[in-house]
Amino acid sequence: MMKDSDHSKWFVASRRSSWSELRLICLPYAGGSAATYMSWQKSLPGQVELIAVQPPGRADRISEPAYRSMDKLMDALYPKIAAHLDKPYVLLGHSLGARIGFELIRRLDADNSRLPEHFIASGSPAPNVNRQEMIYTKSDAEFIEYLRQLGGTPEEVLGSAEMMELFTPSIRADFQLAETYFSAPGKPIDCRLSIFAGELDDQVLSGDLLAWRDYFSFGGDMSIFSGKHFFIEEDRREVIQKVNDILYQAIASMGCRGFKGVAEGGI
Repeated sequence: MMKDSDHSKWFVASRRSSWSELRLICLPYAGGSAATYMSWQKSLPGQVELIAVQPPGRADRISEPAYRSMDKLMDALYPKIAAHLDKPYVLLGHSLGARIGFELIRRLDADNSRLPEHFIASGSPAPNVNRQEMIYTKSDAEFIEYLRQLGGTPEEVLGSAEMMELFTPSIRADFQLAETYFSAPGKPIDCRLSIFAGELDDQVLSGDLLAWRDYFSFGGDMSIFSGKHFFIEEDRREVIQKVNDILYQAIASMGCRGFKGVAEGGI
């Protein structure tokens, strides 16, 4: 794993190569980090280079305050990501990451910049879905209990007062960013879409997932995995297999030849 030399704080890559034909750019969920995706590289097609975005407030950036609004996050991230759009790419975001990904696409489209070959909106309601409850406003005790019920955070972390004192402010900021972001559908964006969902995810309604189709010209297929909200972790093998199908399709649509398939290591 290595940091990008130009913007080392924001982007993490497991490898960089001048001969890669396609990039997979991944965005983390609330409280998540680039580490979620780094192990994927060995299971991706050989021509694909993986880059994960690392916003402030997590991992080696835990001492930096996390952003609480989408506009402020975009003001910092959007100018930096342009350096990574010099070749075709697929954009994937889970939960909060899907909404960050959409806002990137929306701004790229407004600037007539290169759009993704494909956008994967995973485990997230569409940007026009209002939350019935603002989780970020809960007390610390209620907030930690909500995280426990949601899953995805180890119990040894949730049960440690010291660790939660360290992590709660940034996770709460991520929730605030996600829960206060809103973007109504406008002119459909010319980008292919796939929607990922967890069969047992009680955080996102199926209609709120399908509403993503209102934002893109080509509709969008939905893939359902067996897990809960963090199916991206629980069903990792199946998720990567589906991501690889999308990457193969993207490479084929780019007119690439001599495709070697999945790199050694498997899923």
